[in-house]
Amino acid sequence: MQNIYKILFLDDDTQITNVVSDFFKGSRLDIWACNDPDEAITYLKSNQVDCIITDLKMPKLNGLLFFNKVRDEICVKTPGILLSGDINQEVKEEAKNVGLGAVFEKNLNPSQFEQKIIDFIEKKSISRQTQY
Repeated sequence: MQNIYKILFLDDDTQITNVVSDFFKGSRLDIWACNDPDEAITYLKSNQVDCIITDLKMPKLNGLLFFNKVRDEICVKTPGILLSGDINQEVKEEAKNVGLGAVFEKNLNPSQFEQKIIDFIEKKSISRQTQY
C-alpha cells in the first residue's frame, strides 16, 4: 500500500489553489490549500503535515519569509518546497538559506508535479530516518 502524504499548499492566487486541490483529489497527496500565510500558520499550529509548499511572491508575506517563520515557530523539521514562475540563482540560494529543500517552477504539468513532490518527501523521509 502506498503512503498518502499531507501537504500544506500556500498560494495567494485562488485559481491556483483550486486547480491544485481539484487535481490531487484521490491521489497520494492530501492537499490542504490556503491563500493567506496567517491562515496557513494557524493550520500548522494544530495539524502535522509531511511537506509545506509555498509560492514565492505573495502580498502579505513572501514564501521565503513565511517558511522561515514556520521553521522558527512551529515545524522545525517539516520539509518545504518553494514554487515560483521566476527562478534564478539568487532565489535558489535564499530558499536554501531558510531551509527549503527544493525550488520548483510553477509551470510543471500536474503529473510531473505530483511525482516530484512524492520523490522529494520520500527522499527527505529517508534522510531524516538515517539521521537518528
